[in-house]
Amino acid sequence: HISDESIQPIVELSNHCPKLKTLDLSFSRIGNQGCNYLASLLENQNSKLKCLHLNGNEIGDEGALVLANALANNSTLKRMDLSNCGTITTRGWGGFLRILCNTSGISTTYASNHTFERLWRGDYDRNRMGLSGRLLFSLQANTDANKTNTARRKIFRFHLNGDFNL
Repeated sequence: HISDESIQPIVELSNHCPKLKTLDLSFSRIGNQGCNYLASLLENQNSKLKCLHLNGNEIGDEGALVLANALANNSTLKRMDLSNCGTITTRGWGGFLRILCNTSGISTTYASNHTFERLWRGDYDRNRMGLSGRLLFSLQANTDANKTNTARRKIFRFHLNGDFNL
């Protein structure tokens, strides 16, 4: 099993693998501390990582918030699996919403992450289980290839109280 202590060299090695698209660290013993190392991978502008599987780990709210914040300027990661990480609460999931659709102002909504499109939380309906409607809307909006339209949809939905067909 991979633990918090052993994740750092894996992340350092991954930073030198520009063709790495998927990283599966499922059912290891990665906890909140390990998320700090993983965040450095997500923040690396040279990373081409598109999918990160972390299901079955020991990640709580603190780790989820670290991972969410690392997505603020990430333009490549599209999917993350955090299913069976049972200690993440609405506080942790809310961190993803703030990065995907920061509603503190129209300009911050426009500058939000428009790339990340799937966050798995549970086994049954992994795209929806336990996630807020606002977060689900933001994830769905991010699937549009036209990121300007994505930003507009979020602005209309959360600032102008409408869902306009662009």
